[in-house]
Amino acid sequence: MKLLKKGDPCPCCGSPIPTDDLERLLLLSWLAQYPMIRDVILHRPDALEPPPRWADHMIQRFTKTE
Repeated sequence: MKLLKKGDPCPCCGSPIPTDDLERLLLLSWLAQYPMIRDVILHRPDALEPPPRWADHMIQRFTKTE
């Protein structure tokens, strides 16, 4: 898997990635590697089950704003 870096095109929107946070880059790299999962997340969020409560801290980590 190719690890994306700051300035590479985002696999979700195509704009340059503005961060060099490793966790976010890993998530975006994973989404680039598996486009089917990305498409489900972007276009069919109702198809996903809500995450379990124990995952709240992970969700906050990946959705924090800079």
